[in-house]
Amino acid sequence: MVVDDILAIRERWHTKRHPFFGALGEGKLPLRVLGIYMAMHWQFVQRALASFGILFTRTFSQEDVRKMIVENLAEEEGLKAIPREGHVPHDHGELIFRFCRAAGLSEPEVRAMKMTPAWWGRSLHYYQTALQEPIGVVL
Repeated sequence: MVVDDILAIRERWHTKRHPFFGALGEGKLPLRVLGIYMAMHWQFVQRALASFGILFTRTFSQEDVRKMIVENLAEEEGLKAIPREGHVPHDHGELIFRFCRAAGLSEPEVRAMKMTPAWWGRSLHYYQTALQEPIGVVL
């Protein structure tokens, strides 16, 4: 089955198998390395958020999907809390900047961070998927 093939590919290339994430799970990465990783993640999120605009436009006539996108963006931007007891709104970008500061990176350094080719690939894949794939695939 196609699903089994997809799952096999995912298992083979899953990030959990990458040495970086193994070291992360074992608590062996220096704080600065984690800061750089989060700075790259911030760069990715900037492009991912823009991709949500594309998805919103494509699904405007689908009320449930449209509202889900807005809800996700509101939570990401700190305008709405996750709907669970004890959760409060928090700006995810600000959380990233705070973490990076603790790891020795200033906000200007995070904003100026150049993404590696792998991060660019992930960002462009996300954008391309939002732009061209069937909505069911995007979701």
